[in-house]
Amino acid sequence: DFKGKEKHESPDFYIVDLEDWEAMLLAEKEKYPDVQIDEKLTITYKDGWKGLNIKPSRVQECKDRWDKILSKINHDAGGA
Repeated sequence: DFKGKEKHESPDFYIVDLEDWEAMLLAEKEKYPDVQIDEKLTITYKDGWKGLNIKPSRVQECKDRWDKILSKINHDAGGA
């Protein structure tokens, strides 16, 4: 996210992993029980629209969560 950033400032990154995505889908399913979620974790609404609008407030806790990626890399490389 570059909004409000000066040229010399780093952008904000929001790191969403599979667990986060699944939680967002389940929350949407609770809100709209008629949505369908397929085996590829694609959400489809009753009117046929596919996708999920994600507001910044829904991913705020994922801001700069590089540890999610680093833990996967370390795990896959045989680390902790």
